[in-house]
Amino acid sequence: MKKRIIAIFLAAVLCLSLAACGPKESVDPQNPDGPQTGEVKKSSKDTLTIAVAGDIPSLKGGQNSRTTASLCWPTLFTLNETAEGGYEYVIDEYSAAESAEWSEDQKSLIVTLKDGITMHNGTPLTADDAVFSIAYECTTGNTLNASPNMPEDGSGVEKVDEKTVKLTFNTVSVDNWNLAAQFRIFDKESFEASNASDLTVYGADAKNFVSYGPYKLKEFAVGDHVTFEKFDDYFAGNDSTIKTVIVRRIDESTVAMMELQTGGVDVIMYPAESDIADVENGMYDNIKYNSAAGLYQQLIVFNLDGNSLCSNVNVRKALCYAIDRKAMWEGAFESSGLFADTPVSRTQEFIQTYEEPYPQDLAKAKQMLEAEGIEEGTTFTVLVDNDAYRTTAVEMFKNVMVEMGYNVEIRTGDNAAYLNDVLNTTDWDLEFGKSGMIGSVAYWIGSQWPFFHHGNTAVEDFSDFYAMQNAILAEFDDAKRNELTQEFMDAYVNEYCISYPIRQDVYGNLMAKNLEGVTRWGEQWNLIGAYFTE
Repeated sequence: MKKRIIAIFLAAVLCLSLAACGPKESVDPQNPDGPQTGEVKKSSKDTLTIAVAGDIPSLKGGQNSRTTASLCWPTLFTLNETAEGGYEYVIDEYSAAESAEWSEDQKSLIVTLKDGITMHNGTPLTADDAVFSIAYECTTGNTLNASPNMPEDGSGVEKVDEKTVKLTFNTVSVDNWNLAAQFRIFDKESFEASNASDLTVYGADAKNFVSYGPYKLKEFAVGDHVTFEKFDDYFAGNDSTIKTVIVRRIDESTVAMMELQTGGVDVIMYPAESDIADVENGMYDNIKYNSAAGLYQQLIVFNLDGNSLCSNVNVRKALCYAIDRKAMWEGAFESSGLFADTPVSRTQEFIQTYEEPYPQDLAKAKQMLEAEGIEEGTTFTVLVDNDAYRTTAVEMFKNVMVEMGYNVEIRTGDNAAYLNDVLNTTDWDLEFGKSGMIGSVAYWIGSQWPFFHHGNTAVEDFSDFYAMQNAILAEFDDAKRNELTQEFMDAYVNEYCISYPIRQDVYGNLMAKNLEGVTRWGEQWNLIGAYFTE
């Protein structure tokens, strides 16, 4: 059974991609038992080392933590890439769920677990484990992207029988599929026996942590490395020759790159853009790069709050006409990632490319601003964090605005200070940031709304827009939801002009050229067919 992914709010987000499979063997019909053309010789190397920048404080938590957790603590459904470059949660051979069906009122999801799933301690995965895990995430602040649309007292999950659980949501929404998909199941008895105060503590406890993934937690040295060992009883089978996986913290990209060149690590996650360029330009014969569209876009978000100059849609459109997005991508972002040719991240469902909606036209921009009473000398306030790409983009924006006779005040700081300004202040007009979700674009808009106008203090009437959003979330038929999404995105871009993207991020790794068979990485690593060639 396969279901389309619905939305994720990604303040800390997921990443995933597909790598090419290893070479195939071709059988010589004249000598079927002899050496075959293209036969792959697998190396005896059985340890894979992955370099990540930044701490991994626990298997529970932020980006590196979720990446690491996927090896031993997978989500309930499986995250796959679609042919269109988006992502969806599906039920397949790697899912703990055998099936999942909506109730008649579409408010509940009845999930049947597979038979024969063995946990890392040798006990069977049961409905009791699933109910305990999901209820715990709902009742505490220790969520692993758990559903925000279920009762916080844990009453939304119940055991139907030994293999079936029922998830009941607060509202009817097609997005509840995705929210359910993100739950992770752990062993109830091991958690209780560990005396862990929360999932963060439990997720760093190699002695007691128990789940059901293809690798199990062996050692956790916070701030340094995490080690996993192959779990031979993984229910989906694990024929990988890789017996040990080590995730090392290496903050300096130059150090990580040197280690990759010399074999100290086999994969660099989130590599430096300059190193990616060097690999793609053929500077190394033992390193390859694999990538796919990422979950984030770098974009300009307009503040719709009534205090903002951008509360006027024609001002927002004028600013779009002032910007040369392609020049900004090539200059500020050094042509990294992909040029944004979709209005929001292409990882969302039913998102289509578009022609440039607001080609740069400074005369038109100036005329539109003046028509709305924005006189020369007016100051626009811009928020940005201290990311080098984004601060450069803001300087490019400032230059063009000054050319037209306007002033730009730039407020910058570290990520925490920047986010505090975005969320808790209204005396700014636009911000250069990044945002991303996968699944229903309507859910993304709804989740981002506080960023846009701080609790519906906009002076514009968005009631029709809200109605379009609600219609998408209430529609369970893919074809109809596709049609509604196109109408919604047309309004988003052409009628309301809510944000303006610059770059589509990509996710990928630099890895040893002789590493084959890695078919997913990031949020859900899949190494069960991986091996090194000689």
